[in-house]
Amino acid sequence: SIPSFANFVTVVFDDGDEARRIEAALAARGVLVRGLGNYSMPECLRVTVAGSEEMEIFRAGFERALRG
Repeated sequence: SIPSFANFVTVVFDDGDEARRIEAALAARGVLVRGLGNYSMPECLRVTVAGSEEMEIFRAGFERALRG
């Protein structure tokens, strides 16, 4: 678990390849998240916590991206 005191959460994947695949799949759906490879955390994505409508769009896109 990564403690956070901000308006974002860090999602940890098994490896950097999976994180990049999910990031690309979300971007293709218009959902932008930030890869954390530049922070020596290539297996992580940063997701900004937004309003409920934006979070629902993220959730739906994330589920589709996980299914491939």
